[in-house]
Amino acid sequence: MAGAGWLLAMMKVGANNVLGVSLRQHVTPDPLLGRMNATFRFLLTGALALGAAASGLLTELTTLHTALWTGATVMALSWIPLSLSPIRHRVTGP
Repeated sequence: MAGAGWLLAMMKVGANNVLGVSLRQHVTPDPLLGRMNATFRFLLTGALALGAAASGLLTELTTLHTALWTGATVMALSWIPLSLSPIRHRVTGP
């Protein structure tokens, strides 16, 4: 069950990467592509570092079991902000 869940999560991540990069490249003017990519990578790695610190703190304050379930819940609900955003209904460029 865990292996199947991990496989589905990784398939989702792969598809999201392709769709996200394609959208950003489509809506960003050519001269700004380098800056946009650098900024996105900076924010992404910063979020990963903050998430790691938050999960460590949560584990310290509660239990590993609680931290794992919290992480699984956050991952399972991560689609909600995107489904509510205007990007979902975008059909043309800028």
